[in-house]
Amino acid sequence: MSIRGWRVALVLWMTLIFLASSGYLAFWMSADGTEEVFGLFNYLVRKLAHCGEFALLTYFWLRSICTRPERLNCSIGWSVGLSILYAATDEYHQSFVPERQGIWSDVIFDAAGALAAGLTLKLMGERGGPGLKRRILGPHFSPVSPVDNI
Repeated sequence: MSIRGWRVALVLWMTLIFLASSGYLAFWMSADGTEEVFGLFNYLVRKLAHCGEFALLTYFWLRSICTRPERLNCSIGWSVGLSILYAATDEYHQSFVPERQGIWSDVIFDAAGALAAGLTLKLMGERGGPGLKRRILGPHFSPVSPVDNI
């Protein structure tokens, strides 16, 4: 996918997060709505969902802004930072939605997901094989060798 495609995915993902926070999916996203599905594991599932959604946001940010391998670490830093900033503004936004409440501890879970994604992507950039780097970090991260084309 091109940088433009990743930027579209980023905006769509941010829009989905915003809509989920706005109350448009209020019952489905509420603690009561998910408790019916997950029962005793409700809290754990909800907090892991926070981690996962912001890990994915971090990945979309990285693929949207990183165009050269030598800028990977800087781009990861920006991706994590922008994701955490979006998490904070998301919780602030929720404080104005009648069916929702902004819970600042959720920003910690969001930040944990963003940081975990950033660390994983950094390790992949440092230690990943050429094929893995090309698939996960983008085509500009590894030269194509004749063996990879087979």
